[in-house]
Amino acid sequence: MPDTALVVMARYPQVGTTKTRLARTIGDEEAVRLYRAFLTDLAHKFAGQACDLHWAYTPAEVDYLSFIATLAPSLIEHMHAFPQQGIDLGARLHHVFRWTHDRGYQSTIIISSDSPQISPKIVAQAQKALNKADVVLGPADDGGYYSIAMRRPYDVFRDIPMSTSIVSWRICSILMNCLTCCIWHNCWRQIVH
Repeated sequence: MPDTALVVMARYPQVGTTKTRLARTIGDEEAVRLYRAFLTDLAHKFAGQACDLHWAYTPAEVDYLSFIATLAPSLIEHMHAFPQQGIDLGARLHHVFRWTHDRGYQSTIIISSDSPQISPKIVAQAQKALNKADVVLGPADDGGYYSIAMRRPYDVFRDIPMSTSIVSWRICSILMNCLTCCIWHNCWRQIVH
């Protein structure tokens, strides 16, 4: 088993609940089709690579592995899935870090399913940076982040106003007060609408 888990925060694509802001412009069906393409691209990029690929999904009642198998059938043996848990995004992220840590992973990299342009090279850079830092953030141009990596499940998400322009800054300021190092790498644009 690799010592690093790569976790994609994802949702089951459904008309009316997937990429709703974007759907207002391109339509519900097209938004779902686009999001499915994001997930397919991520599966093909990361399944069977240096990190174990996990999907942290919502809603919890769906059979996400069966769904992912329809997108990348030849790669399903290289993918795992577990439901997101928590009342808000911060709690769900912290749960992911605890879940992977409890299963023996030395480090975890979480990426957003809204950033299909993330490459294996970027993930490898985050993984390498964890050799020197407790936490590695990949900031997005909107003030949030497209990835966050940790060696342990630090609870840094409490009282962070998610979906605001100061998320990355607030998390990093919390980290600087209690950890050895926080490293930023490569800013990206997310497709969050």
